Amino acid sequence: MGLNFVMKHGLGGLVKEVKIVGKYAMYFAIGSLAAFLLAILFWPSALVSPIAHTREALALFTKFDVSIKVLFQGDNIPSNGIPKNYAPTWIFNTLTIPLLLGWIAGVFIVIARWRKLGFITSSLILFACFFPPIYIIYKNSQLYDGWRHLMFIFGPLAVIAALFWDRLFDLASRHKIATWALVGLFAIGIAEPAFFIIKNSYAPYVYFNPLAGGMRGAFGQYETDYWGLSVRPAISWMEKEGILSADNPDTVVIGTNFYYNFAKAAQGRVPG
Repeated sequence: MGLNFVMKHGLGGLVKEVKIVGKYAMYFAIGSLAAFLLAILFWPSALVSPIAHTREALALFTKFDVSIKVLFQGDNIPSNGIPKNYAPTWIFNTLTIPLLLGWIAGVFIVIARWRKLGFITSSLILFACFFPPIYIIYKNSQLYDGWRHLMFIFGPLAVIAALFWDRLFDLASRHKIATWALVGLFAIGIAEPAFFIIKNSYAPYVYFNPLAGGMRGAFGQYETDYWGLSVRPAISWMEKEGILSADNPDTVVIGTNFYYNFAKAAQGRVPG
């Protein structure tokens, strides 16, 4: 809203256009209040004390003191001591190739076409995509389990990538062969992650792109199934293979860092 005002009325408008400033302030206040009221409807703690508990939560989030071990580039490190390349590495390793390529190249498209897109639109897209991770890195904020705490930047990131591919298809449209070649390239790019999701429908979030070496490349280097959703299928597989069976005379020792998940999934199915 500030950018919109400055573009229309200039900085001098803050003094000359008092009524318009008041109108902007009113819209901002109404929007903010509506958003806050909508948010606390789904937050029991804030319903008890909207102002005090909101301030308490914000203070806690900025100095989150819980530390867990995370696997990053082959080392177990504390989540409150992650290196600055933690978030960028995760983003580059887990974005699909069309998205990754489109995102990197799309930034230049947004900058080059800012007049057509509009300065405010271009600025907001870039700000929404880049400011949060840059600020988090600057503040040494705590992250764990990949970049799931930054997933909200995926929307503007996808918009930037879409602008790149749209521009590419626009240029290729002048030549039929180039258009079909581009369609084939894009189809191959989205087919790889699509097949992965179909094959691993119970835990699609463990995807790593080909540049990261896929799951084989990520194994032992990064957190993969950090929610432990593969524990139940693993137990089913061991039962199918006869490893977990009342008829198995051998003692089976299973090592896992997801004991709770394993205990729940194996309850009543695995001999004591």
